[in-house]
Amino acid sequence: MINPHQIFNLFYKLLHFSSDLVAPALLKSDEPPQVEESINLLITHDTFMIVITLFFAVIFLIVMYGRWLKVKLAFQATSKQSFIDSLLSNTKEGIWIANKDREIEKVNVAYTDIMGFDESETTGKCFKVFKDEGRNYEVENIIWQEVVKTGFWHGEIWTVTKDGHRISVDMSVTRVATEQKFTGQVDVKYVGMMFDVTDRKYNERALHQLATRDQLTELPNRTLFVEYIKHSIATIQPTLPHFAVVFIDIDNFKKVNANVGLLQGDTIIGLVAERLQKQLDASVTLARLGGDEFALLLPSQLCASQPINYIEKVIHDIQSCFVETFRLDDHEVNLTTSIGVAIYPTHGAQCDELMRCADTALNRVKISSRNDALIFDHVMDDISSDNLNVESELVAAINGNELSVHYQPLFHSKQDQIYGFEALVRWNSKTRGVVPPGQFIHIAEQNGLIRQVDFLVLKEAFAAAERWDELGLMRGRIAVNISSVNFQQAEFVSHIKKLVADVNGNCKNIELELTETAMMIDADTVAKNISILKSMGFTIALDDFGTGFSSLGHLKQFDIDKVKIDRSFIHEIEFNEQDRNIASVIIQLAHHLRLDVVAEGIENEQQAYLLHVMGCHRMQGYLFSRPLTEPKLIEFLKSEEKNVMGLSKRIKVS
Repeated sequence: MINPHQIFNLFYKLLHFSSDLVAPALLKSDEPPQVEESINLLITHDTFMIVITLFFAVIFLIVMYGRWLKVKLAFQATSKQSFIDSLLSNTKEGIWIANKDREIEKVNVAYTDIMGFDESETTGKCFKVFKDEGRNYEVENIIWQEVVKTGFWHGEIWTVTKDGHRISVDMSVTRVATEQKFTGQVDVKYVGMMFDVTDRKYNERALHQLATRDQLTELPNRTLFVEYIKHSIATIQPTLPHFAVVFIDIDNFKKVNANVGLLQGDTIIGLVAERLQKQLDASVTLARLGGDEFALLLPSQLCASQPINYIEKVIHDIQSCFVETFRLDDHEVNLTTSIGVAIYPTHGAQCDELMRCADTALNRVKISSRNDALIFDHVMDDISSDNLNVESELVAAINGNELSVHYQPLFHSKQDQIYGFEALVRWNSKTRGVVPPGQFIHIAEQNGLIRQVDFLVLKEAFAAAERWDELGLMRGRIAVNISSVNFQQAEFVSHIKKLVADVNGNCKNIELELTETAMMIDADTVAKNISILKSMGFTIALDDFGTGFSSLGHLKQFDIDKVKIDRSFIHEIEFNEQDRNIASVIIQLAHHLRLDVVAEGIENEQQAYLLHVMGCHRMQGYLFSRPLTEPKLIEFLKSEEKNVMGLSKRIKVS
C-alpha cells in the first residue's frame, strides 16, 4: 500500500515540474508576448495544473478507498471467523470440516467427545468409519459416492470410537463450494455433522425385542408371527404354492392354573414349548400367541404341492407331545390340545384371513369335542354362508337405524376426573338381538360398509358434543375410530370436510383414532391427510399401539398427538412381567416424544395402579365405566363426583 505522504510529495514535485516547463517557453520568445498570447499561455498553464491536480486527487482517493476496503474486509473476515469458531464450540453436534481432498482441517469439541480422537489425531486425515475388525471401507464408499453424486448424504451408521466402543451416529455430509469474487476460483469443502444416537438405538432394539418375543418361552410372539406370515405370502413361489398356519390351544388350561397356581402354570407352558421345539422340524416356525395358545407356520418347501399329507404328520407330532405326563415338583398334569389349520391360498391370500380361518377351525374343535384337529375346509361353507347373512342384515341395519352410538368415559388418574370419551358403534338387530362388534365390524370392512358406519358414528359424535356443550357436561374430546379402509380412500379428507360443513361441526371436540394399518399406504399421502385434518382442529391418536413393530417409524414420521396401548398388554399386566415391561417402555417412549398415552381395557384397580406409577394417567376400561347410551352417560356425568371422584386415591394406594 502506497503511503499518503509519498503521494503528496510526488504531487508537489509534479506541480513544480509543470511550472518549470511553461515558464521557459515564455522567456525564450524573441518578441514581447502579445496580450492574447499571454492570456492563452496562462490559461494553458492553469488548465494543465487543474488536470494534474484532479488526476492525482483521483489516484489518492482510489488508494485510500482500497485501503479502507481492505480494512473492512479484514474486519468482516475476523467477525465471520469468530462466529464460526463460536458456533463450532457451542453446538452439541460433532462437526468436522475437510478440504477438497477430503482431508480434515478442523473438528469441534463435540466431535472429539463423541469419537474420542483429539484434533491433532484427526487433522490431515480423511474421515473414517470403523467396525470391530477395522476400517469399514464399504460404508465410506457408499457415503462418498452419494456426496459426489448429489452433494449430500444423510443416514445412521455404526462406528467404533478410539477406546473401542461401538456407537451409532446420525450423520450428514455436505459438499460446500464457494466461489472467490475477485479470482473466480471455486473453493470446495466437505462438512460433516453427527450426533450420538446409541442410547436411542439400544432402546429401539429393547422395545423391538419386547414387542416381538415372548419373555416366558423366548419364542416369537403374535406380532412377529404375523410378520413371518406376510413374508411367506410376499415370497411364495409358483413351484411351491402352499404353506399352512396352525393354531394350537391347550384344553382347559384355566383349570390347570387354578389347581397348580400361575407360576407352576407358566412352568408347564415352558415345558410345552420345549417339547414342541424338539418334536417339530427345524424349519417350522413355532410362536406363542399368548396364554396357552401356540401357532405354527409350515413353510412351502415342506408343504409342497400336497400340503394335507405334511399337515397330518405335523398334527400327529403335536399330539404326541401331549401323550407323556407333565411332571412338576408336586404335581403330575395330563394335557390335551385342540388344533386348527388354514392353508394358503386355499383359505385366504392375506395374513388376517389365514389367521381368522385357523382360529375358526380351532374354535370349532373346542366347541365340538376338544383333543382333536380340524382343517378349515370342513367349516368354510358354513362360515361363508353366515357372513353373507350378516352382510345383508347389516345393510338393512344401517338403513333401518338399528345402529347406535354408545360412549365410554375416559378417566385421568391425576386429575381425578373424566377427561374425554370414546364413541363406539353398537348393533341391536331385530333378528339376532345385540350383535357384538367383533362379529360385524370385520365384515363391514370387507364389503366397504364400514365407510357408512364410520361417518354415521362421526356425525352423531359432532351432534352429541354440541348437546353436551349446551348442558355444560362436555369433557375434552370424543374419540372416533376411523377404519383403515376408510382412511385409505383418496376422497376421505374431502368427505370429512363436507360432513363438517353439513353439520357445522366443531372439530376441536373430536379426536380421530387411526390404526397402524390405516397408515400403511404412501407415506406422503398419509402425512398430508393428517396435516389437513389437524389444521381443521382434529387431534390424531394411534390406536392399538404395540401390536406392530413398525409403529416406531410412524411415531417419528407422522404428526400424531396420542398413542393408545393395546388392551392385549393390559389384560394380564398384574401377572405378566413381559406385558409390564412393554407397557412401561411404550409409556416412556411416548413421554420422550411428548405424546399423550392412554391405556385401554383396564378392569381392576391393580391394573390402574401399575399404569399410574408407570406414568400413564389417561385410562379407559370397565373399571371406570362400560360404554353407555347418551341418556345414561348424561346421568353418569351429572353424578361424576359420586361415580369417579376419589377413585384416584384408591388407585394410588392399591
